[in-house]
Amino acid sequence: MNNIIEFFGLPGSGKSTLAQNLVIELEKNNVSYYNIVYNVSHKSKAYRIICKFFILLKELLKSPHKFFKPIRIIYNTRQKDLKDLIKVIVNWFFITNIIKENIANKDRKRYVILDQGIIQAIWSINFNSDREVDYHEILKYTDIPNYIVIVNANEENIDKRLLARNGEQSRLENYTEQKMNLVFNKARDGFFNIKDYLINEDYSKDYNIISIENNNLLQMKENVKKLRIWFEENNSKDIKRN
Repeated sequence: MNNIIEFFGLPGSGKSTLAQNLVIELEKNNVSYYNIVYNVSHKSKAYRIICKFFILLKELLKSPHKFFKPIRIIYNTRQKDLKDLIKVIVNWFFITNIIKENIANKDRKRYVILDQGIIQAIWSINFNSDREVDYHEILKYTDIPNYIVIVNANEENIDKRLLARNGEQSRLENYTEQKMNLVFNKARDGFFNIKDYLINEDYSKDYNIISIENNNLLQMKENVKKLRIWFEENNSKDIKRN
């Protein structure tokens, strides 16, 4: 078991806001944490590119045979264009490397918070593909976070949040209004397909999963407190089990 927390949901569902408020809640209760994806994502674009391609090169040199297997699986999804293919492949190795390094750390008292994690990476692979990625096959090449928080929000609130981002981009922006309906439907269907897989898959006993509604400020505050208690209770059980 690991102490990695991933927030999974559609863009605009409030994943990052929840993660940042959870950090505040953990700080108030003197709980150690590291929000590594948030930390890297707020660096310059040049820094992020260099960081991700350095990880890609490291993985290639360390194990060429294993390196190409997830690439082949992603390639078979038939991405919209070469740019999207490269983007999702680089992102996959970036996230899997974060998980691998933090599992190796073995610090059971520190939470690692991912507001863009491995499950979100799978959703991104599916977003501009002709075929859904084979979940079972690609998850053979990574560990899964011990805590997965599925963040649900209604379409109206997602639209409002995306409009309020003031230039911050997501996979659901930069489309015409007519095309946006089709894009959102595909994004939403992909979200529900992955959610169903996580909940129903046989090895779901290997991780802790919770699904929350996140449509307003009151729900967000209640969710943060509920999540902190949930993590601590499950972490205590895992420590005793090990």
